[in-house]
Amino acid sequence: MANPACSYAKYSTGNRATLETAPLALAPPVEAHKVMKAFHAEHYGPSNLGLVVVSALPLDRLEAMVAARFEVVPARAAAPQPQPLLLPPLAEEIGGAGAGGGGGEAVAVPVLPPLLDASKLPLTVKFAPLRELRRLTLVWEVPARQGTERRHWDAPPARLWSHLLGHEGPGSAFAYLQDRGWATALSAGNKVDQADCAAFQVKTHARTKKNLAKRCITPPHPPTLFQ
Repeated sequence: MANPACSYAKYSTGNRATLETAPLALAPPVEAHKVMKAFHAEHYGPSNLGLVVVSALPLDRLEAMVAARFEVVPARAAAPQPQPLLLPPLAEEIGGAGAGGGGGEAVAVPVLPPLLDASKLPLTVKFAPLRELRRLTLVWEVPARQGTERRHWDAPPARLWSHLLGHEGPGSAFAYLQDRGWATALSAGNKVDQADCAAFQVKTHARTKKNLAKRCITPPHPPTLFQ
């Protein structure tokens, strides 16, 4: 489903064929296990370690406890941590027009590939589960969290939608569907949440195939709250 040009389309899991057979067939052969151990030795060191301890104990006592347990870790140099993908600062952060003045310097905004290929939308994917399962999942691509979370740090839009659509009390979307026998469960939240791409999903479970095919309830389009 993902756009091949998007980072989310990269292969993130593997099996014996992809992690052993295929690498050994390369020229020169690659032993994945040795490569992973070398990566671990290069990057996983005390200099890249971060530790957070929360306690009601006095600071001096807490510091002594932590030091006694972690000073045995052998000191060695490690490669610097890779820098995360950072998007340009928001207009209001550099005093641009978005902040109501200031006229900050122009920032070249990179064009990031979309998560979904617009030419293939709307897209319906059907699959036959190995066990008895009736499920409907609706997915929308939404702005990447790097922008929305920084702009709406006090009320992230995805969390707002998640609470509104995932609530199960009286008057909720789930209660509406459950009262009519159309759903036994409903969940909502980010399916993809990366710095450069994001997607919001609503998932429902139905009792029977008949009930699932009876109605298709489509909630309002989430991106309207992200704008």
